[in-house]
Amino acid sequence: MDRLNNLPDMLIHHIFSSMNTKNAIQTCVLSKRWNNLWTYLLSLSFDSRSFKNLISFKNLCSKFSHDANPPIFIA
Repeated sequence: MDRLNNLPDMLIHHIFSSMNTKNAIQTCVLSKRWNNLWTYLLSLSFDSRSFKNLISFKNLCSKFSHDANPPIFIA
């Protein structure tokens, strides 16, 4: 096992929390153990410019909003 996989989850969460959500999710593919760690982030940060169009960005935000408890409000 490599050094990155030996890092405690708490440290990985801290690293992910300093990234935007898209990059954190993309980073999770580097290890099977990290696969769902992004779902434990306390906040999600999306940049609409990293999506093909505004509709796909709104659809993703809407999904998170409907699945959230308590609900998320998107301005």
